[in-house]
Amino acid sequence: MTRFLVIAVLLALISYLGYDTVFGKNGYLQSTRTEKNLEIVQARKKKLEKENQSLKDEISELSRGNQVTEALAREDLGLIKSNEQFFRVIDKETSSKRKEK
Repeated sequence: MTRFLVIAVLLALISYLGYDTVFGKNGYLQSTRTEKNLEIVQARKKKLEKENQSLKDEISELSRGNQVTEALAREDLGLIKSNEQFFRVIDKETSSKRKEK
């Protein structure tokens, strides 16, 4: 009788540990689900990082865009602000090339 009881307790213990290993809170199935979720989250994070960098680049382009446009207008059209003085410096090489044309 005691032998049967010991075997029954051991079988119950092994069954419980086996069940817990596979289906428990930190078991194999939960671990597999967590790994899949981690991959999904990492892929989403990578996508958001790319999108964030794209937006940063766009902001940089837009902020530099005004500066580039202003520089081109100043050079090509000779535009100046009301509180600025404009000095045009002409290289000797540039002026001699213009005279030759």
